[in-house]
Amino acid sequence: MSNRTRAFELDLLRGWAILMMIFHHLSYDLLYLFEIELGRYIESDTYIYIVHPIMLIVFTGVSGICCVFSKNNFKRSLKMLIAALALSIGMAIASWLTQSSLYVYFNILHLVTVGTFSYALIQKVESTRPSHDNEVTTGKKFAINPKFVTHLLILLAASVIFISAIFISRFDHVSDNVLLLPFGIIPRGIGGMGDYLPIVPWLGFFLTGVVVGRLFYKSKKTLFPNTPVWVRKAGAPLEWMGRHSLWVYLLHQPLIMIILYAGRALKIW
Repeated sequence: MSNRTRAFELDLLRGWAILMMIFHHLSYDLLYLFEIELGRYIESDTYIYIVHPIMLIVFTGVSGICCVFSKNNFKRSLKMLIAALALSIGMAIASWLTQSSLYVYFNILHLVTVGTFSYALIQKVESTRPSHDNEVTTGKKFAINPKFVTHLLILLAASVIFISAIFISRFDHVSDNVLLLPFGIIPRGIGGMGDYLPIVPWLGFFLTGVVVGRLFYKSKKTLFPNTPVWVRKAGAPLEWMGRHSLWVYLLHQPLIMIILYAGRALKIW
């Protein structure tokens, strides 16, 4: 796909979300590991209930949209699974070295892995339909497009996840089953976590993004082809981050830790 027709708006949005995550993790480390007040804003109600959720909704939603562009979501999900496991292992080592609770058992990378694999399964089921099955006729007057049915089923799954979030928090810390952690039920004695983003409700935003992608990005091209060149140039850094979001996400936290501990060793803070 040429740079002119590429859906740059998705790169831009994901790049913004990644940048916000970098600031979030930097602020978390400053505040809770180094006791530097510059990160105190992450405890404000505005950040907790508005800024942070918007950031997560944008990233998970755009990740769902981008699945529509992929030729092989099984391969993508495998690559992200390896990255997610590497992240969990790396943060466990960092927790041991720093004697802090930076463990990452299930966060946004694990969530997107689950979402991407789920959509790969949906695509697999769709591909098994007979080639002539473009529509399912009911009676003499009505015809149902199978893709429309798939959209409805995905949105139904998203709705069930959203509704489940209303009740699932009641089960926090009442079970010892760690297998429930990905679903939003925190088991007793799990200890501190450096990052956590469960399937409920966040996979719902990913699935909603999938439907948005299927409806509005059928041609896999930008929705804003006439965007001025100066706007593209101004957003180029964020676009780059969005295109390389996996690597930026994996590398930013180690770099932050190296810089902060180097600053402490040099007595800068």
